[in-house]
Amino acid sequence: MKWVLNQTITGNSNFPQILNREAPVPVQKMQAATACQMVFGVTGFMLYYTLTYGDKYPYRREHAFRDYCKFVGRIQNVDKSVAEYVG
Repeated sequence: MKWVLNQTITGNSNFPQILNREAPVPVQKMQAATACQMVFGVTGFMLYYTLTYGDKYPYRREHAFRDYCKFVGRIQNVDKSVAEYVG
């Protein structure tokens, strides 16, 4: 039996925070949002987070973005492995 997986893609960003002139969310909240979306079947993520906010928000520099991308890659690999195991 061969399983055909449907793709569901979403876009994650910090656009609401930018519009409201709020501080960007930390990486942990970005990861939590991604994990919740995967539970509901989202399989692809378009990432629209800013790489750096300058000196005002040092916790959201390139290293934070890289950590988030690594997390998304790891969790997507787990999801694919589970789908292959089930099939």
